[in-house]
Amino acid sequence: MGAKVVEAVTSPKHASQPLSEYGYIVVREDDVWAKYPQLRGAGQVVTWSWVKDCLISSRLLPIPTPETEEVDEEASQEV
Repeated sequence: MGAKVVEAVTSPKHASQPLSEYGYIVVREDDVWAKYPQLRGAGQVVTWSWVKDCLISSRLLPIPTPETEEVDEEASQEV
């Protein structure tokens, strides 16, 4: 996908650079905002499902924000 450098860590505290230095922070969990509140405003935080959706659709989709994810979760619980 054109990345110059890819780094995998088990927790944000193990990152080799400040979180703001990363172009994208890809996380496994959808509840990342509750688990790692320090990621708010740390850059473009996306989930693996977003990455897969971009690859499947062959285009860059809008990046989810904590606010839109919370709204989406509430909407899915109402159904």
